[in-house]
This record gives sequence, C-alpha cells and structure tokens, in this order.
Amino acid sequence: MRSPTRAAGRGPSAAHATTTTLDFEFRLTGHRGKAPARVRIWVDVNADGKMAYDEEITDLTSDGRVWRGRSELLGDSAEGVGFLVRFEAERGSRWRLLVCSSLPQRHVVFEEKDRLLEDNGRVIGWCKA
Repeated sequence: MRSPTRAAGRGPSAAHATTTTLDFEFRLTGHRGKAPARVRIWVDVNADGKMAYDEEITDLTSDGRVWRGRSELLGDSAEGVGFLVRFEAERGSRWRLLVCSSLPQRHVVFEEKDRLLEDNGRVIGWCKA
C-alpha cells in the first residue's frame, strides 16, 4: 500500500483545498469468542475512485464492541471515495458499518449491516463524501 503525503502532487492549490472528514463507526454485537474481535479500515486518500493510494486508519478507538475512526481527505470527492473494512469476530455475530461525511454538514453517506457467516469478513464500499 502506498501512502503519499496528502498534499503531494496537488500543486499550489493544495493549501486552499477543502477538507472532507469521513467518520467510520463499526459496531459488533453477539461476539463472545475467546479471542478479541479485530477491525481494520483503509480509505482511498486521493478520492479519485481508483484506490491507487489507500491509507489505513491506524488510530481507531474501540471498547471491544464499537470501533471508531476518522479520515480527512483534501479536495472534493466528486469521483467518490472507496474504502475497505476487514474484521474478525465469532461466527454468527452481527455487525453494522456507518460512514458519515462532514460536508456540507454531517450526514450518513454509507450504511450496511449483516451477520457474520465465517470468522472474518470484509466490506468494500463506495460513497460520495
């Protein structure tokens, strides 16, 4: 995975670019496994729709049932923003992923929920931030 500096290659306009914040919330219920559940999230940082540069959100907060993380994207996301969420939990656990954008005001841009049929899963998503 390549993680460029967010302003790299954007020219002089990068200093004046709009910043969009995406807030991720992954909620897990029914996990009673011996091993703790794990969640990882990657975001397309240049928001061009190609996922050529993705970056992991490494500062996720968690209480063991809810994981939260934030990604800031420079510029608009007219092409959309891709993301990948990978998780490990007990089979049969229920999960819910909620993604909110800060522009023009906070609103939900992606929501999905399901039940885990294996001991791991992933969500590949796309939204207009």
